[in-house]
Amino acid sequence: MSTKPIQCKTMLPRAESPESVGVDSRVITEYVKNIENHKWCFDSLMIFRHGKVAAEYYWEPYSKDAFHDMFSFSKTVTATAVGFAIDEGLLSLDTKVYSFFPEKYAKLSGKDKERADKQTIHSLLSMRSGKNVSLFTNKETTDWTDMYMDTRFSSDPDKKWGYISENIYMLAKIVSIVSGQTVTEYLTPRLYEPLEMGIPSWEGDHNGIEAGGWGIQMSTEQMAKFTLLYLQNGVWEGKQILPKSWLEVCTKTQIEKVPCIIHDNTTYGYQIWLNKKPEYLRFDGLFGQIAVTLPEYDAFVMFNASDPREYEYIQDIFNYFPRAFVDDIEEKPAEELAKFKAESIRRCYDWKDATPRNKKMEKLVDGKKYNLNVRGQASVLGIITFFNWSKHPGKMEYCKFDFKSDVPKFIWKEKNSPENAIDIGFDGNFAISKATLADIDFNMAVQGNWIGDELKLNIRPIGRTQRREMIFKFTNNGVKIKSKACPKIGDMLVFYAYFSGIKIENPLRKFIQVVGSKIGNEVFMDPDLRGKIEK
Repeated sequence: MSTKPIQCKTMLPRAESPESVGVDSRVITEYVKNIENHKWCFDSLMIFRHGKVAAEYYWEPYSKDAFHDMFSFSKTVTATAVGFAIDEGLLSLDTKVYSFFPEKYAKLSGKDKERADKQTIHSLLSMRSGKNVSLFTNKETTDWTDMYMDTRFSSDPDKKWGYISENIYMLAKIVSIVSGQTVTEYLTPRLYEPLEMGIPSWEGDHNGIEAGGWGIQMSTEQMAKFTLLYLQNGVWEGKQILPKSWLEVCTKTQIEKVPCIIHDNTTYGYQIWLNKKPEYLRFDGLFGQIAVTLPEYDAFVMFNASDPREYEYIQDIFNYFPRAFVDDIEEKPAEELAKFKAESIRRCYDWKDATPRNKKMEKLVDGKKYNLNVRGQASVLGIITFFNWSKHPGKMEYCKFDFKSDVPKFIWKEKNSPENAIDIGFDGNFAISKATLADIDFNMAVQGNWIGDELKLNIRPIGRTQRREMIFKFTNNGVKIKSKACPKIGDMLVFYAYFSGIKIENPLRKFIQVVGSKIGNEVFMDPDLRGKIEK
C-alpha cells in the first residue's frame, strides 16, 4: 500500500537574505562545507528563523520537489494523529491496546494476560510496550497485526524502554479502527489541509494500514511545515491546529534516560526527543531525517540525509546552531549575498565527471539479454530500502542495455515488479527517469561511466536511503557484475551499537564496518552477480 503523494499547495515565505532574519550566512556556509568535508550523504538542508526560510540547500540529483523516506520521523506524524484522536474522545492514554483485539486477548492466560491488562496507548507512545518484536520478521509473508499481538511480552508494560517501531504501527492500526479511516485520511482535514502541505505518501501493510513507525515520504517543504507547526506551539496562521492538551503531554519527559549515545543529554517524550538546556525538540528518522526546533531563537534547523553516521552529524549541528543566530546582524555585501545564493544547489559527494564513451563495447552488448544467477536479495535498490515493505522486490532475473536510444537505457526485471528501463546519463549528469518496484514508484537517477571496457553505473533512487554502484564486466558469453550497496551492513552494525549505548572508537569501528559489510553485503544480502547471454 502506498498512497500517491501530493505536493504542497503553498510554500513557506523565503527571506531576502539570511541576515534579514538574524542568521549569519557565513556560519551556514561553514556548516555546509563541514558536511561536505565529512562526505555525509545529505540531500537537503533548511534553516528557518522569524517566520521565513533563511537558507536552503539541495544536493543534486535530489531536488526541492523530491519526496524522501522519513523512517522514524513517521512516528511523530503517527503520534500527532493519536493526539487528535485523544482530543476528539476517540481514545485516551489509558485505553488498553488489547481492548481492540478481543480475540487475541481471549487466548492469553497467566502472566501474559496480566501484562496485556497493563498495556495502554501510553505504553506504546512512550516505547514501553513490554514487547520486543523481532526486527527480522519478514513483513512480506506475515500479517503485521498478528505479528505484533502474537509476540509474547518480555516485561511488564511501562517498565522498560525499547525502541520498537511496530509499537507505532499498532497505533496507526488503532487510529484506523476508532476513526474508520486510514491515518492519511484522518490527518488530511486536521493537519495536511490547514497547513496546505499537500498529502504525503505512506507505505503500509497488506490491508492498507500505514506503517506508522516508518514509511512516510515527505518533501523538504512538507517536513518544514510539520516542524514549524510544533515550533509555533500548534498554531498556524492564528488558529490552534494541534490540541494544546496534546502538546503538553507529547513534549513532557516520559523517559529520563535512554541508552543511545547518539542522543546524549536528551530525554524522550511521546515520539519526540527532548532537550531542556538549551530547550529544543527533535524529530528524528534513521539515516538522518532530522528537525531540531530552537524556540528560544524562534528557529529550526532541518535536513534530509541518507547516511547512517547519526552519531557524528547530529552532535555536529550544535557546533553551528545557535551560533549562527545573531539578532541585528549587518547585511553582507551584495556580491557576497549573490555568491551565497548561487551555491544553494550542490552536488552529491560521489558525483562522477563524464568519461569518453566506449562505442565498441556499446555495440557489442547492445540488446543482449543477460540471464542472471542470483544469490541474496539482488535488487537494484539494495535491501535496506525495502526491508520493511509488505511486498519485496529483489532476485533480479535479467538485465540488458539499449545503446541505440538517444539516451542509453539500463533494462532489468526483478521479483514482484515489471520490466524497468531507466535512462543513463553519460554527460557528467544524472539522467532521471521512472521505475516501479514492488508497486512502489521511483524516480531513479543514474550516471554511467566507461572505465576501459567496464561499465560503471552510479544509481540513486531519489529520496530513498540506498544508493547502488554496479560495475559490469562483459565477456564473450556473459557478464560479471560487481555490486556495492550503501549504506552497508557494517555501517548499520556501528549505528546500532551507538544507538544501544555502546561507543566504538577506531580502529575497531573501521574493522566492524569493513568485515561486517564484507560478510553481510558481499556474502548474504547484496553479493556480486553473474549472467549468461540468452541464446
